Amino acid sequence: MKKVLKKYIIAIVLPITLFGMSSCVMTDSANNNGDSRRIDGVTWSNQINSDINTILAKEVAADKARLVFIRKNDNHSEQTSANIAINNRFQVSLHANNYTVVESCAGINQLSAHATGFKNNNLLADKQDYELAGAQTYFFHINMNEKGQSTLEQITYNSALPLLNDKRYQSHQISRVVPNNCPPPVIIRQPVTPAPVVVETQAPVLAKKVTIDLEVLFETDKSIVRPEYYSKITELAEFMKQS
Repeated sequence: MKKVLKKYIIAIVLPITLFGMSSCVMTDSANNNGDSRRIDGVTWSNQINSDINTILAKEVAADKARLVFIRKNDNHSEQTSANIAINNRFQVSLHANNYTVVESCAGINQLSAHATGFKNNNLLADKQDYELAGAQTYFFHINMNEKGQSTLEQITYNSALPLLNDKRYQSHQISRVVPNNCPPPVIIRQPVTPAPVVVETQAPVLAKKVTIDLEVLFETDKSIVRPEYYSKITELAEFMKQS
């Protein structure tokens, strides 16, 4: 009788224990209030407060460009999160009212923003090519509608600062952009045209003294040279030009 009673007690206690364990796991997985997310004992923050001026104050290397992507607070679902990609490498799935910052190699960069909800993993969808100079910071505004259609627009520093004032830095995803081995920037030097060489010419020096006797006669009571002396006068003039 005692053995039978023990079996019943064990049978009743075991389901209660299992039910209590599953309740703990469910409570752990559901702790997703505010910025914090928690699954199986792992906790992280989707976004954090960050001083954009401190980020922008950091110097950018000559072979790299800094890119800042900003998304307005549109209150759309997480399925409209913008998958930001640079040169077919994932940067972040940008949520509403957040921004992200990354460095890429200077030169031509392929940038794209494609909604998570499309689930096609096409990082080059809707890509645009941008020529980015080294040691510079570029700002891009991401706009997503409720259907997940995206626009990516380059904006100026003055336009970006008001947008960044109320935004938070998205921090919970790992960037796949790797700008560690950027090729050195190509420096195009303008060809230098040499100045023309100026050759100073000196008047020829006569090897010896030359004496020319020239007799020119005029008509009586006239200032007209007789024609037979024209050739002699021309010969003297040519000699004087050479000397």
